[in-house]
Amino acid sequence: MKSQFLPLLVVLSVACVPSKPPGLLTALAPIPVRTEVACGTTLTPTCEVAWQRAQLWLSTHAATKLQTVTDVVLATYNTSMSEPRFSFQATREPHTAGTASIRIAMTCGSAPISVRCEPDETQLRLAFLHYVATGKDVLAGLMRPIDSVR
Repeated sequence: MKSQFLPLLVVLSVACVPSKPPGLLTALAPIPVRTEVACGTTLTPTCEVAWQRAQLWLSTHAATKLQTVTDVVLATYNTSMSEPRFSFQATREPHTAGTASIRIAMTCGSAPISVRCEPDETQLRLAFLHYVATGKDVLAGLMRPIDSVR
């Protein structure tokens, strides 16, 4: 009698094994490519909320602390040129009627050409802008602060 339930037990235990989280490329695949996020329009978050998200994303994912925090600039400390880590600068450009555009720039501190910052700049920009626009962090659980080496 016990042998009849053994295959069912094996199937149930395999079904309960947690799957691995999707990789960064998989997480970024459905995100539209953009270079900035508009805020303050009827279809976007308020600029205050978007700017708070930008600050939180940088605080969570940058390898260095925020050095400058103003209404229009968020900047981390620079990384050493010998370190394959990014430093960031986010800007909020005000427009008319309470709208604005938020952008991010980054610099990889790695001096040797063979050592690059990872993930690449395009992937990080997409992840940042997606979080600012939606509040959904595609990097959550995928990586530590951005300091890995290829």
